[in-house]
Amino acid sequence: MAYTGDQLYGKQFGDTISLVAQQRTSLFRGKVDIKTVSNAEDAYFHQIAELDLPTANNDRHGDTPSREAELLRRMVTPYPWEDGYLLDEPDVARMVTDPQSAIVRSCASSFGRKIDDLVIAAAFGDVTTGKAGGSSVEFRDESVGIDGTTGGIKTTLGTPAVVSTPVTMELLKITAMSEIFMDANVPETDRKYWVITPKDHRAMLSIEQVASSDYVNGNPLVSGSVGHFMGFDFFVSTRLPLDAATSTARRTFAWSEGGLGLCFIRDMQTRISERPDKKHATGIYSNMDLGAVRIEGARVHECLTVK
Repeated sequence: MAYTGDQLYGKQFGDTISLVAQQRTSLFRGKVDIKTVSNAEDAYFHQIAELDLPTANNDRHGDTPSREAELLRRMVTPYPWEDGYLLDEPDVARMVTDPQSAIVRSCASSFGRKIDDLVIAAAFGDVTTGKAGGSSVEFRDESVGIDGTTGGIKTTLGTPAVVSTPVTMELLKITAMSEIFMDANVPETDRKYWVITPKDHRAMLSIEQVASSDYVNGNPLVSGSVGHFMGFDFFVSTRLPLDAATSTARRTFAWSEGGLGLCFIRDMQTRISERPDKKHATGIYSNMDLGAVRIEGARVHECLTVK
């Protein structure tokens, strides 16, 4: 007689659902300026240009100086973004655990990554300026870059960074970037950020001045994170674009507060409801309405490193 005991064997399933490896939150949102608007199609970040130096008061009963300050503005156009998922009632009835909360959490993660992509695109994109957004400024015309080759070679305004033979992050690139911000008169008290690649992070841990507790607070080799060095808060992203010319280098970039901005008409919101039009399936719908812009080129600079 054939053995049939295996027909009584049970199958055990986990009662929780975990998310696959993914970036869970926006890495950039807390590091850029935030503006909230309503009842408007476009929004603006306003600025005032550097004023001329005061003149000597060497006449009596003379005219009062009456110069005009140059007011500037950067336009940003928010766009609506959305996503939605359906959970059919028969499927949920056959599941060990309800995947609804996991889907909501995963959806929030994808919206966070979208925010990062918008900020990255804005950092390098053309900027619309002027009272009615009638002018445009390219990234290379207002930002200084560092070439991909070794030595921390800086570009000039109007000249994009080039690749040549790209290398990973090195100390000369970091000191060159610090010099760029000083040349632009960015206040040392302003917080500065630098987004790099995982390969750059690995290279930085091999730099003695970065990895040694003799030069930095803590020990990066123990914590596994570069953290703060040379005035920059370093963090890693896998979403940085390649250079347009050769696609052999990644466009890492540094900025200070006031350099990049997000404009929200509506932050992310999620609705969960029954869908009678879909056989009473559970509908999960998320949306947000926002845009990003490079507010000031003197506060945003790129550094090419090998991909």
